[in-house]
Amino acid sequence: MNRLPRKAIHVMAVLSALLLVVVAAPAKAQQLTEQQIDQKVDSLLSIMTLEEKVGQMTLFTSDMTSTGPTIRDNYLELVRQGRVGALFNAFTVDYTRKLQKTAVEETRLGIPLLFGFDVIHGFRTIFPIPLGETASWDPELVQEAVRVAGRDYNTVNMSERLLREVYLPPFKAALDAGAGSIMTAFNELNGVPATGNRFLMNQILHEEWDFNGFIVTDYTSIPEMITHGYAKDGRDAALKSIAANVDMDMQSGLYLEHLPELVRDEEIPEGYINRSVRRILEMKYRLGLFEDPYRYSDTEREKQEILSDENRAKAREVARESIVLLKNENDLLPLQKNIDNLAVIGPLADNQEHLLGNWSGAGRAEDNVTVLQGIKNKV
Repeated sequence: MNRLPRKAIHVMAVLSALLLVVVAAPAKAQQLTEQQIDQKVDSLLSIMTLEEKVGQMTLFTSDMTSTGPTIRDNYLELVRQGRVGALFNAFTVDYTRKLQKTAVEETRLGIPLLFGFDVIHGFRTIFPIPLGETASWDPELVQEAVRVAGRDYNTVNMSERLLREVYLPPFKAALDAGAGSIMTAFNELNGVPATGNRFLMNQILHEEWDFNGFIVTDYTSIPEMITHGYAKDGRDAALKSIAANVDMDMQSGLYLEHLPELVRDEEIPEGYINRSVRRILEMKYRLGLFEDPYRYSDTEREKQEILSDENRAKAREVARESIVLLKNENDLLPLQKNIDNLAVIGPLADNQEHLLGNWSGAGRAEDNVTVLQGIKNKV
């Protein structure tokens, strides 16, 4: 991201977060022209069944970890049937290679998968939570933290002027910087949930901004439109979502369940399906996944990057700059090494797990140095 305003990170009132599937292709990747990609996508679309097309628009979680309700336990068989185009909560080189191998070697068309994972303030190298990073008053340092790494549900009532002048510019900046996908928010804007919001997803993103990536829902945000009172049932929610130009359904399975019948019942044109599948396949070609489905499952890169000394040093720097000293009574700090006795008090004093913070990706408690151990190491 490129100097995004802080409030945009905390107030996901409109479009929500950027998905992390879009990564820069290695220099050795063969760069296809847009015309070549169009031709390849046309060829692939011409031989795909309706069910296989909808499969590309379907994202399920794996059983590796869970960040929400897990409602599908047969995701691997659905991959083999060509009915899943992306998987969430799947990481590590060995695991992603295994899943990718299933997709490209055990399916009719051999289309590779996309992988996604929630990375809010760190993957394995964990940084301070966004509120803590804010306390550093250093936007450039926060940007570095985000580079190393990759509000809650609400209703939002705001004027279009406030929307366009305050909340939309950070997302536009992110797209201009090269982000290739957008995740819809759970939130609603002026009575319309983001996942079914044509004004946001179609008019602004595609017509005004000429966005050529794809849009993915947040975790089960399609059926949550029923809770919002905007859709009467799962079929209606799927219809409203695809009509709003939302390309990929994360975890609900409602696209997989209802889109084929909506096409056959002539409630939506198959062109809606082709439009979304095209965007997803184009992204897979741009990422070089058809050339080498395992290009991002690099064992050596994993060893070099995960918890590297450089990344950990950066996390330590951000954490140090995020500390806010409210009162330094009697010049207690910095601690002197000649202290005879020192009490370290409180529930976090010697707790590794809670130091990770909330929603901490694949962070592991055993990697943390507790406050007590850190002080012992220093003084």
